[in-house]
Amino acid sequence: MSAQVPRRLDHAAIYCSDIDRSIEWYSRVLGLTLAYQGPIGAFFDVGDTILGLRQARKRLEGLSEQHLAFAVDDVEATYAQVTAHEVTILEKGVITQGYIVGQRFFDVAGPDGEDIEFVQRANIAINPATLHPGG
Repeated sequence: MSAQVPRRLDHAAIYCSDIDRSIEWYSRVLGLTLAYQGPIGAFFDVGDTILGLRQARKRLEGLSEQHLAFAVDDVEATYAQVTAHEVTILEKGVITQGYIVGQRFFDVAGPDGEDIEFVQRANIAINPATLHPGG
């Protein structure tokens, strides 16, 4: 079997109907710091990964079909922080089988209805450093 080529996921992008509204939501609700905004979209540092926001030009009706998940150290503390804002909870629970048994999670709807999940499991190591330390 050949070696895995990618080392890690560098970034993921969410398409949004109103990029300014989405920047405000991800900043306010998730506490993310905007690293860049320009003609290609906006980027937030999330540990050693990047979350991109892109302005959707077509198929706006399908934006709620998007999904992304954030690893967190404490799902209950994150739940309290996120639900302090007006958000729609989609799901909350604990995985009871498979290799991720014991994973605790919850999902909320983002500003375009996208499914945003927060997961806590013992086998995820979170790197506290960002790609752009100090600014």
